[in-house]
Amino acid sequence: GMVAIINENNPYCDKILNSGLTPGQLSGIFKGEVPLTWDFVHGVEDHNPIRVFISSDGCSLGNCWARVLRMDPAELKGTTIPADESMVRFVQKEKLSIGFCCHRQAFDMETGNVLTGIKIIPFDCNSNGTLDEKEQFYSNLSSLQRAMWLGKYPCHFFLDSYLVCLEKPGSRPQIEFIKWMLDEGQKELENEGYIRLSTKTLKQEL
Repeated sequence: GMVAIINENNPYCDKILNSGLTPGQLSGIFKGEVPLTWDFVHGVEDHNPIRVFISSDGCSLGNCWARVLRMDPAELKGTTIPADESMVRFVQKEKLSIGFCCHRQAFDMETGNVLTGIKIIPFDCNSNGTLDEKEQFYSNLSSLQRAMWLGKYPCHFFLDSYLVCLEKPGSRPQIEFIKWMLDEGQKELENEGYIRLSTKTLKQEL
């Protein structure tokens, strides 16, 4: 699942966490269409600049984030982070920055808490200027994963992973392994921060 992240020392951090940002606001920031100051985003006059970071991976992350914001990947504007560098690390260093990453990269996998130095920006999906109760699920990894699995987090925010075979699996060990991946193996993925496939998808695949 894709998430937007900011530095925890951002002067607007509390306001952002309480009200979230709408898809339109995020799109404007990453397209560079709005004056790139945090003050403008919140309707006040000042000059705290937004340092926008984007991924240079050339395909998956950038394309998925563009899909989240319903824009063309070529429209993403910002300071490019090399594919082998951590977006989180750059956002941790810049107080007024914003970036995006896979949700599992934003959490401590042992504690389930958001990594020190960053916060996840909640999506105000219905653009009503506040976070409704059904949009509040960012406190820990388990809560966010469950919201993603239940469909509270829009599915176009996901980056899918696939198993690709050279030919159609036919032997019993191959078939049993695929069945395990779609059954018990889903628990292993969840422990690593990935999202289980939906029950409907699992039934179809089995």
